[in-house]
Parts: sequence; C-alpha cells; structure tokens
Amino acid sequence: ETPLPPPDGRWIAFFSGGMLRKVPVEGGTPIVVAKALAPRGACFAPDGSLVFAPLYTGGLFRVGGSGGEPVAVTSVDTAKGERSHRWPQVLPDGRTVIFTVGDSSSPGNYDGSNIEAQNLDSGERRIILKRAKMARYTALGYLLFQRGETLLAAAFDAAQATRAGDATL
Repeated sequence: ETPLPPPDGRWIAFFSGGMLRKVPVEGGTPIVVAKALAPRGACFAPDGSLVFAPLYTGGLFRVGGSGGEPVAVTSVDTAKGERSHRWPQVLPDGRTVIFTVGDSSSPGNYDGSNIEAQNLDSGERRIILKRAKMARYTALGYLLFQRGETLLAAAFDAAQATRAGDATL
C-alpha cells in the first residue's frame, strides 16, 4: 500500500505483514500500531491517531498513534446491503471521517458505491456522493473522487462535510 502522509510531518504509516505500522520520516525502526490482516485504507487524524479499514469486510476502526486496542468507529449496515467501509479520510476538524461504502451485491466493483461522512463523536452518518469511490479532500476546498475510471472534483465545505458544487473533470 502507498505510505500515508503524517499530520505533523514526522511519521509515515503503511501496511506490512498483516499490520498497520508507522516509521519516523528520518528513518528508524517501524512501530506496530495495529493488526490489519486485509487492509483497505487508512489515514492520520489531526491528533495523530489513525482511522483504518483492517479487513475486506466490516467497518472502520481508530487506534492511537502509539498503538493500543483499536475502537470501532463505523459499522456496516447489513440490512441495507453494506459489505465494507474503506478508504477513509479524517477531515481537518478531526471529528468527521469520509469513506466509501461497499455494497454486498457487487463485492469486487465499487462504481455503484456511495461516499459517506460520519461524525466521530455522534455517529451521525450521511451520503455525500452517490456512485462514487475513493474520495479525498484537498486543502484547496475540493473533494476528489472517482466515478468509473474518471477522476472528478467538486467544491466541498469540509466544516459542514457537504458538497458545495457540481462535479467537474
């Protein structure tokens, strides 16, 4: 997996050998942060903790930057046909995570997926984009995401976790 940029510029996180690990950017011995047997994305939160998807199926978890016992932050709604939550990103407020919701009807295809936002404090969750995957918020105020094989951007209000404009190429 691609290394994750650190929130403070001092660490890089990565998956290796069934574990989520981090290493100082100046080098050194990697630190095991958590088990991640079949990882599907991770990100640093502003406080240095990490939100990650440790398995093919299931929800997202959060673990302290020094490791410890991961805590579930999302759970799949099997009654709605959800299979997995993956490719998370914690927004700059540190209280909201965006992620792709995989559907049980198409486990290998995420073109029909939704991008959702969940408040990490209240658990409130809502759809941001339909038929989209792999969203990333940029500091310029855009949400980059994929539809099919096309990369799109939409103006995005990170403070409200809402789209502020139509998708453009």
